[in-house]
Formats: sequence, C-alpha cells, structure tokens
Amino acid sequence: MDRIRETSRRGMWAALAHWNPEDLRRLADLFQRMVDDFVDYAAAHEPPEPPRTPVGHDA
Repeated sequence: MDRIRETSRRGMWAALAHWNPEDLRRLADLFQRMVDDFVDYAAAHEPPEPPRTPVGHDA
C-alpha cells in the first residue's frame, strides 16, 4: 500500500511541477471548497439513526 501511495505522490508532484505558486494556491482553495461542500452535503443527507432498543429489552 505504501508503494502505491508513494507512486501516486510522485505522479502528482510531476503533474504539478510546472504550475506557478498562484495557480497551486487557487487549486488548493478550490479543493478545500469541494471538500467542504461534500461534507455539508453528506451531513444534510445523512439518514436518521434507527431507534435503539435498551439493553435487556426485546423489540
């Protein structure tokens, strides 16, 4: 698993090596917004927890 991560990391560095710092910052900002939107969406559409039966009681 570590070898796969390291290969992915090297590939990402190679892909972004020619980007200027401003573009990298913008990419990081957009990525953070995407993560925030995903977390907000997931929280808003989380299914309700089923009711729990107290221990020692049959449903």
